[in-house]
Amino acid sequence: MKKIKLHTSFLLCTLCVLLSLSSCKLETSNNGQLDGFWKLTRVDTLATGGMLDLSEQGIFWSVQMNLLSVEDKYQDDARPILFRFDHSGGKLTLSEPRESYQYTGDKDVEDIKKLQPFGINQLKETFTVETLNSSHLYLSTPTLRLSFTRF
Repeated sequence: MKKIKLHTSFLLCTLCVLLSLSSCKLETSNNGQLDGFWKLTRVDTLATGGMLDLSEQGIFWSVQMNLLSVEDKYQDDARPILFRFDHSGGKLTLSEPRESYQYTGDKDVEDIKKLQPFGINQLKETFTVETLNSSHLYLSTPTLRLSFTRF
């Protein structure tokens, strides 16, 4: 009798584990190689041929699931700015910028000057994805080209 109870308990535990595993849904993104941590290394001004070397700066874009975050990691009082984004058809569109305040809630960004250090010049900005691979990302607008390396 003891053996039957032990065997039944084992089967019930195994069944519970299997059912709990099958009810879990693993969330994944469809961002492909865009997901990850990107360091902004250079901004080219297309109209003038000017170039700004940012390789020694700490400007990063981070992409995960349905959020894109930009932040100057070398600036002590900097707050990340979060965007919703759409990556499709060779375009990357950023929208709904919000400055992250971890303990009091996020606040809408209304001043474009907060976004300009990151190569973003509009509250809703659409970039053409020129190159996206495992190590480099090149984005462009009619006026700028942004160069990133995966970090």
